Amino acid sequence: MIESILLDNILKKQKNHLEFLLSIFYGFVQGITEFLPISSSGHNIVLAKALKYDPPTFSLDIITHLGSLIALGYFFFKSSKDKFIDFPNKSLMILLICFSWIPIGVVGILFKEFFENSARHLNIIGPAFILSGVFITLHGIKKFRMNPFIIVLLISFAQSFAAFPGISRSGVTIGFALLFGLGVRRAILCSFLMSVPLIILSSIFEVVSSMSSGIIIENWKVLFVSLVSSVFFSYLGLKFMLSFSRFTKFAWFGAYNLLIGLIILLSLVL
Repeated sequence: MIESILLDNILKKQKNHLEFLLSIFYGFVQGITEFLPISSSGHNIVLAKALKYDPPTFSLDIITHLGSLIALGYFFFKSSKDKFIDFPNKSLMILLICFSWIPIGVVGILFKEFFENSARHLNIIGPAFILSGVFITLHGIKKFRMNPFIIVLLISFAQSFAAFPGISRSGVTIGFALLFGLGVRRAILCSFLMSVPLIILSSIFEVVSSMSSGIIIENWKVLFVSLVSSVFFSYLGLKFMLSFSRFTKFAWFGAYNLLIGLIILLSLVL
C-alpha cells in the first residue's frame, strides 16, 4: 500500500516536471517561429509528430499566441521613437492594421474544418513548406512599384495562403512587401504590424468557439509558464529577425523551408 502511494507520488512528480518542460518548449517553438518566415503552425505539427508528443492544446495555443502579442506590443512600445519605424506613408501603416486580417480570416472561417484536420497531414505540410521556400527564395527577381492601397490589398490576400500549416505568414507578407519595393527592414515591420489584428481576432474566435464546445482550461501554472516562455522567445525572435536583416539575405529562410519540406516528403517515402 505504502509502495503504491510512493510510486503514484513519483509518477505524479515526473508528470509535473514533463508538463513544465513541455510548457517551456511550447512557448519556445511559438516564440521563435511566429515572427520568423518558417511557419509556426507547421513546426508545431511536425515537431509533435517527430518527437511523439501531443501538439499544443487549445488553451496552450491561445496563451502562447498571447505571449507573442505581448512581446510585439512591448517591442513597438520600446521602438516608437526609433526612426526606422517611421514609414513615409502613414496611411500604409493604418491600412495594414485595419484590413490585413480580412482575407485570411474569411478563408480560415470558411474552411476551418479542413485546416484543422486534412491540412494537418504531412503530405500537405511538406509541399506547403516547399512552396513557401520557393517564394521566399525567388522574391527578389523583380520589384514592382504600386499604390500603397493596392500593396496592402495584395499582401492581405497573399497572407490568406498562410492558413495552410507549413506556409509561413511572415514569409508571404515580407516577400510580397519586398516584391513591391519596400526595404527589408520596413517589410519586416509591415509583417509584424499585420500580425497584431490576426493574433487578437483569431484568439477571440477560438475562445468563443471553445465556450460553445465546453473545452476545459488546464493547469494555470502550465499556462503561466508557457506565457512567460512565449513572451521571452517571441521578443528574441523579433530582435533576431531585425538584426538578421542587416547582415544576410532573406533568401536563407527560403532555403531552410525548402530543406524542411524535402525532409518531410522523404520521411513519407522511406
